Amino acid sequence: MINFLRIFLIPFSLIYLLIIYIRNHFYNIGILKSHKISKPIISIGNISTGGTGKSPFTVFLANYFIVNNLKPAIVSRGYKRESNNIETVFDGSVINSTLDKCGDEPLMMANSLSLLNKEFFIVTGSDRVKTSDFVINKFNPDVIILDDAYQHRRIKRDVDIVLIDAEDMNKNKFLNSIVLPAGNLRENFGNLAGADIIIQNNKFGNFKILDKLKKFEKDVFILNYRVKGFFDLYNKEFDISGKDVCAFAGIAKPDSFFSKFRNYDCNIVDLISFRDHHNYSLDDISRLTQNTSKETFFITTEKDFVKIKNFSTFVKNFNVLFMKIELILEESDKFFDIIKDNIFNNK
Repeated sequence: MINFLRIFLIPFSLIYLLIIYIRNHFYNIGILKSHKISKPIISIGNISTGGTGKSPFTVFLANYFIVNNLKPAIVSRGYKRESNNIETVFDGSVINSTLDKCGDEPLMMANSLSLLNKEFFIVTGSDRVKTSDFVINKFNPDVIILDDAYQHRRIKRDVDIVLIDAEDMNKNKFLNSIVLPAGNLRENFGNLAGADIIIQNNKFGNFKILDKLKKFEKDVFILNYRVKGFFDLYNKEFDISGKDVCAFAGIAKPDSFFSKFRNYDCNIVDLISFRDHHNYSLDDISRLTQNTSKETFFITTEKDFVKIKNFSTFVKNFNVLFMKIELILEESDKFFDIIKDNIFNNK
């Protein structure tokens, strides 16, 4: 039914496709300029709308630099934040921003990486060129990671990494063959040719490299998720075996998150899905807790938890946890060798 309705939007997709083509062509021939930044630049992005795992992979990559004694800076737009100003989320030692000023994903990344007790930086800004210059002048990082920036061509990059959701590509072939608004693509699938590295995100699934990715003759790496555990506000781990569980999420494609609870010996009371980047309200908390006992475990994603933990009464009076995932990249040594060669050896 949804696909049938989207057919009527195809003329608008053709207009959108033409606009994207003209824009990219103008960059290719130099009418629109790309700015060279004085630090190595890695872009992490996708060619489809939401749910490909960009933010977890940004954390994964930043973590690699941090444990190897380098200082990375993450530059993000801060989707759905209430400010267009440059906002320092993590200044190398502490989190000094709020959800409304920086957005949920930068705050989630700061929370996760701060557990390493090492130096890194996260800054949000609507203009990535100005924000990158700000980061360099104030913090002097070793490398800058641009979050969700494959379509952002105003900055020249040393490495372009694109994530593809394998399950969604197989499940929604029509939507992933046409651009917005009829389809899910931000740009023509053929534009993957501009990527340096393609990450096929299998999440919790088991997929071979997709045939449509092989034609690009690019390095394609398989990414998998593993549940590391369920943790509370104080990073204490809990066993959910035999417990009543209400799972909820405000992410683009929550099915992979919900599916993991079937692997645990728990009683699933409810599975509740909100819109991606949902701003939770007291009404939402009431919806979650109605007809449930104090012994119920309320479990959400790490991205949602940065918002939910602000409801102190809910977190204090109920068992509120988040699922922490671990990223496993096949052929990771080869991947990081490519990264190092491109951002350091080619300077």
